[in-house]
Amino acid sequence: MFPYQNPALSAAERAEDLLARMTVEEKIGQTVMEIVCAFPNEESAVEKVRSGCFGSFILSTTAFPGNLTASGINIAFLNRCQKAAVEESRLGIPLIFGRDVIHGHYTVAPIPLAQAAEIGTKKVMEEHSSIGIVMTTDGTITDIPREDYADAEKRAITDMKATGKPFVVLVNSEQPDGAAAQALCDVLCGSNHAGSPPETKP
Repeated sequence: MFPYQNPALSAAERAEDLLARMTVEEKIGQTVMEIVCAFPNEESAVEKVRSGCFGSFILSTTAFPGNLTASGINIAFLNRCQKAAVEESRLGIPLIFGRDVIHGHYTVAPIPLAQAAEIGTKKVMEEHSSIGIVMTTDGTITDIPREDYADAEKRAITDMKATGKPFVVLVNSEQPDGAAAQALCDVLCGSNHAGSPPETKP
């Protein structure tokens, strides 16, 4: 057992010993984060891990990785990669696995970060607010299709309604007077709350 593998030593002592043993290529490899879809097959990824070419995996396979329930995670493959890192690489440095999610308060995938954000958002809605603003768009503001976040919009409005507190829906649009924006405002006003229709903002 090398000193950096000795849990009885301090973190500083272990890090110093490990760094002294690493090649420049291995140090660079630890700063590299790869995505699963970057490899033509699983064995090529395992070989890269074994060679110390990267230090972490981001579990992202699409443009919308956090909101696709149909995109599963291959646990056996990830375990195989970790085994290659710990047992078959020169220094045995474990891989770090990360999960990419849509940045925001709501996501449909059961990811701890997203779950924590959702719990926090509901707590703010229920206990720390007196009025709410739900911001959305008709799809003209970003390159993300509207249907990809319509569910989150619906849930946010449903949760605000459940609090019994007043709120408004702000619809961002590049064409606030256009038919699409106006139609969306009519739908949101008619189906989600009574009173003034949502505002539109260029």
